[in-house]
Amino acid sequence: IEPSEPVYRSDRKVWWRRVLGGLATFARRSPLSAGMGCLAALILVMAVAAPVIAPYEPLKSDFRRMAKEPDGRNYFGTDQIGRDVLSRVIHGSRTSLTVAFAAVLLGTTLGALWGLMSGYFGGRVDIVSQRLIEFLQSFPDLILAMAIAMALGAGTGTVIVAIAITRIPFGGRIIRSVVLSLKEMSYVEAARGLGASHLRLMFRHILPQCVAPYLILATAHLGVAIIIDALTDKKNRTTQELKLILTQNELELAAPGSALWAFTKSADGSFTPNEPLLEVTSDDETKLGTLLSLLDEHD
Repeated sequence: IEPSEPVYRSDRKVWWRRVLGGLATFARRSPLSAGMGCLAALILVMAVAAPVIAPYEPLKSDFRRMAKEPDGRNYFGTDQIGRDVLSRVIHGSRTSLTVAFAAVLLGTTLGALWGLMSGYFGGRVDIVSQRLIEFLQSFPDLILAMAIAMALGAGTGTVIVAIAITRIPFGGRIIRSVVLSLKEMSYVEAARGLGASHLRLMFRHILPQCVAPYLILATAHLGVAIIIDALTDKKNRTTQELKLILTQNELELAAPGSALWAFTKSADGSFTPNEPLLEVTSDDETKLGTLLSLLDEHD
């Protein structure tokens, strides 16, 4: 009997199995967060496929149907000049999500790097950086974003930078607290004893363990970024226009409200306090064993 040839699974199948297994575990552990994550994914798909999904052109006016309530023709009704509200919400989600993602990634990344440097070096660097973060946090997020947007001028890039600056202090404080505990771990001390540089310790041994809190922080801040973007956009509208939105067309507020709830709740279940914040790899164990053997020979 000839031995059967071993069947090797491709790396892609193994990777997909791990991803699906992780998603299934997350759904069993936090069903509400998993459901909100699915809703957030549908919103992203809607934003990408907006030209296909939207029933009408968002800027096309029908003066015979101005300020109409929702009906079978216009599911979200129409605005003051007869534009379909549902089409405007679908197309508007592309701009809102683009600004929110760009601002959160920029602000949270800068804050994470700031917190990494502050927590690792400590001393005067930590004191000065924390005073600057406290100065930024002394202003309300919306007021600070509006002030920066008005100072830099109009434009989508300006709004992204303004919102990103308001996200920096949160990323800096959270990542700093994680770094303060990680830099005292045994595997970091072992790498330092083997002569690893500061950059290698920061970016090779400490920063990878900050990915989980970074992702949770970024996901949770998407809703706040969407709110700030919406309010900075609404500042140029008249009081009468805002009154019509708030009183005559509640569905125009329900769509962004569901998006905020979806992104926020999907982040709530992504972290379990009982889970370890780091995983020691075989490379770290080898370095630690080498250091211990060198210490024994020295003694």
